[in-house]
Amino acid sequence: MRKPVLASFLLVTAVLLSYYCLPVSGHILPAVVLSAWAPTPPTINGVLAPGEWAAADTETFTVIGSNGRPFNCKIYVMNDATNLYLALEIPDTDDEDDDSLGFIFDNNHNGIGPEVGDDGLSNIGFSPGSFQDSYIDGGGLGPDPIGLFDGSSVHTFDGAFHYYEFSHPLDSADDPHDFSLSLGQTVGFAMLYWEDLDGAAETFQWPGNFWEPMSYGDIIIASPPAPPAPKPPVGGEVLSVDKLTLLAPYIAATLLIATTATIIKKRRH
Repeated sequence: MRKPVLASFLLVTAVLLSYYCLPVSGHILPAVVLSAWAPTPPTINGVLAPGEWAAADTETFTVIGSNGRPFNCKIYVMNDATNLYLALEIPDTDDEDDDSLGFIFDNNHNGIGPEVGDDGLSNIGFSPGSFQDSYIDGGGLGPDPIGLFDGSSVHTFDGAFHYYEFSHPLDSADDPHDFSLSLGQTVGFAMLYWEDLDGAAETFQWPGNFWEPMSYGDIIIASPPAPPAPKPPVGGEVLSVDKLTLLAPYIAATLLIATTATIIKKRRH
């Protein structure tokens, strides 16, 4: 290899290595970004009642399960000032005791990990399922300590679809095991569905690999919409008491001038 070519190769390699060694500040081209404000919190009962999730940001997606079967699903995401709300519709024709749906989050949105303390949520088993608040404990995704489950989840099954609803605080008191999010912040997420097929299993992940945060989607914690500007009253501005106090001398002077002019006019006639 000639020296100029070798030098160019080494330069390109150094640039690439420096790129991959830079601190990661987010996810590369997230497959999906979801964000919506919830004017009214949903009831977490596994029933997606008409209008209940109307304000949510949604994504309809098709994934291929590990056994080659397509799943046409829909996710709903929204938040208020207190909680993150998630819902999912998953087509399925049986309800097994090991069916489960799990979420994992990249708490600090750095695309690294999963890291110890990254948050997780799951619903496991027959409808209505068992809610589990989880975290990355170093060996995988384990349940939060007893008494520190924050949030709720309920799962229902109608013979054709599984419906899951979740609620989780944006900022609980359990910082070592839960994310701490405020309005405007972004958190990465992925989900994993596990269907028990009489001893066999079929799984799928979305929108990326459950164990590779750089492939996650993003949830942006929405802020409430700005209140509309007040409309001026019909007929002009209604002066406040303070304004009337300030204008009182001028109003009095105007009335005095008008009265004096009337008197002079009468005397001339």
